[in-house]
Amino acid sequence: MSRNTRLSTPFVIEDFREGDGEAFERLNLAWIRRYFAVEPADTDLFADPWNAIIGPGGSIFFARVDGRTVGTCALLKHDNDRWELAKMAVEESMQGFGIGETLGRAVIDRARELGGRIIFLESNDQLLPAIGLYRKLGFRDAERPESGSEYKRANVYMVMDL
Repeated sequence: MSRNTRLSTPFVIEDFREGDGEAFERLNLAWIRRYFAVEPADTDLFADPWNAIIGPGGSIFFARVDGRTVGTCALLKHDNDRWELAKMAVEESMQGFGIGETLGRAVIDRARELGGRIIFLESNDQLLPAIGLYRKLGFRDAERPESGSEYKRANVYMVMDL
């Protein structure tokens, strides 16, 4: 659990708990619909985040202020060595307070705890603040693997050695 006191009320980072699926979907649909279109891979994760992400060994973190969920970020397991930072979202009114950075660090730390060697992410070059945050967290631009992406919107691929 992490705390940040730059807000008048500090935020807390917590793991997924029963009932958090709606917040995970709500927060992510806000940015996806604002910039892009919802894709089948999005729908699959939102339909059952517990079985799609946590069951296979991943994690979903949430930022909460006074019990209200204002941010989220997921860690998806691809294999024991490769993990993915995905579905980072922070309510627009709560951006700029370090919530995204704290969520990103929680995901990276969890991947290390689980023995990961590489963590990667996919994004889009329209999301300049997000790309800047990923670089600040230590991700670097890389060539996309031959397997490609599940997302049409993904034109940025970044990695970090853990």
